[in-house]
Amino acid sequence: MIDSAFFNKDRLFFLGMMTLIFGLSIWSPSGHFTGTPKYWWDESFTIENARTLLETGGRPDFTVAPNTPSMMPALVHANGFPLVLSTAAFFSIFDVGLTQARVFMILWILATSISLFFILKSFFDKQAAYAGTLLVTTFASFYANGRTLTGDIPGFFFLLWGLWLIIEKKYYLFGGVILGLAAVTKISVFHMILPAIGIAILIIKKADGIKPLLKIATGSILVGIIWWLLMFPHPLNISEISETLSFFKEPYHKASMIDRLPNSLVEFTLSSTAIYFAILASLIIYSIKKYSLSDKEKILFVFSGIYILLQFYVFFKSPGWNRYLIVSELLILMLLYPSLTRIIKNKRIISISVTFLLSMQIVQYLYFSNIFSLESPTRNAYAINNLLEREPDSTIGFINNPMDAALVASSRKYQTVHVGGKTFIGKNPLDYSESELPTYIFAGKEIDHPNIFLYEYLEITGEINMWKRKN
Repeated sequence: MIDSAFFNKDRLFFLGMMTLIFGLSIWSPSGHFTGTPKYWWDESFTIENARTLLETGGRPDFTVAPNTPSMMPALVHANGFPLVLSTAAFFSIFDVGLTQARVFMILWILATSISLFFILKSFFDKQAAYAGTLLVTTFASFYANGRTLTGDIPGFFFLLWGLWLIIEKKYYLFGGVILGLAAVTKISVFHMILPAIGIAILIIKKADGIKPLLKIATGSILVGIIWWLLMFPHPLNISEISETLSFFKEPYHKASMIDRLPNSLVEFTLSSTAIYFAILASLIIYSIKKYSLSDKEKILFVFSGIYILLQFYVFFKSPGWNRYLIVSELLILMLLYPSLTRIIKNKRIISISVTFLLSMQIVQYLYFSNIFSLESPTRNAYAINNLLEREPDSTIGFINNPMDAALVASSRKYQTVHVGGKTFIGKNPLDYSESELPTYIFAGKEIDHPNIFLYEYLEITGEINMWKRKN
């Protein structure tokens, strides 16, 4: 007989919640699993790094010539080694591809959702766990960022467990390691968690926080050393380090929000997302000021507030990419319910309010979100791979097209990529000597290069510019 305890109300509710999350994670308005969200540059960087690691046996990097890594991996790691190494392990079992990448990210989404539930339950109670998990997982950006092979959701996974280890269990050294993993999983989004946790602990614990802080710092530094060794093939080479620092000083293609003040600030503050989260954040701040918190709640809330403020600085230094604020938004959503229970004593009103927010978020995600789709994201790569398969000795050179290049074997390609600012990775495939030139050239636009006369343009429909070397 089936144990009736298996069908208890809590377990059924949890399974129902996870079923909803799974359904939302695979939903696509285009009808194509890989079509939503649109396949994009940062995602291709992770695929390329994982592929190079697998196929060249070296380190995570970009392949810039057949089986030849760039040897400048620090410049091409939009997402850090915890994601790249785990992706490579997944690819080693299921092969390299965009479908495999998206399936892998659904596993991260589910793991993060389960983690969030149990951690919120540990910090607060069961009701806060359900409400917080549902508020986070019905938010459109959770899937817009989470379904692509980028470090936002894996980093959030590490952040949650790092906070739990530090605040709930007081395992400061191990917690520092996990926070370090979060920080390097996507540096642009998570590096501010390290100063934020340090400041929060010192504010709450004062002098008693120095020893825990040193342990956290030690754990994070250990991860930082691993990151350094993976990112720099010659860890003490000054030219490699200075080139990387030069890139990080000017990593963007566009003007920052600071450069565009005051117009950028007006645009941001008038956006519906900013207004929505400003209202929710105001409710949380009001609850903190009006009601007392336990010591562990103080650290969690203070950490979240400091991180959000620090991350806004990062956001304003960027061209205004909302993905830099994803974790700030998730922290607000996960802390909203415990704040509402302090402000509103009527449980029914709280339930109605949360249900309204959940319904609004689901409707917005399914019908009104501006998540871009692309029906056939692997069309070009599929055609190229078929072409190379028919001509076993042929190679192809990609000019600033990492999305298609990442889906082609390392042994068959050359590529150069503009990674940001004034920084390029790889030699232009047309700059090689005549005997070394690739069989095909693939570019996103017309080519102005002296060696292009050695090639003939191929008549291919669609937005494909491809040339074949003349016999």
